[in-house]
Amino acid sequence: MANLTRRQWLKVGLAAGGLASFALSYREVAKRAIDGLLSGTSGKVTRDRIFANALIPEANANTGWLQNPRQVISMTQCFGCWTQCGVRVRVDSEKDRVLR
Repeated sequence: MANLTRRQWLKVGLAAGGLASFALSYREVAKRAIDGLLSGTSGKVTRDRIFANALIPEANANTGWLQNPRQVISMTQCFGCWTQCGVRVRVDSEKDRVLR
């Protein structure tokens, strides 16, 4: 190895420590990415191979727009800023919870 000064040793040590801490913190993300490349999913089984875990449609246009009886569509406003944009909310009728 070449003659390294104290300052160069410090730089190498800090770079190695930073790389090691980054690798340890990024480990789970890298594992999910590799699992996704190998098995086609990030380790989570999806309900459908094309639509994944998409929500059940709120209505069916092919049958004359019959609304799904398990969901209610409510119109409301977003109060995140002064604009108060209109928001269409899907509510599960059985659990009385907002789906999206």
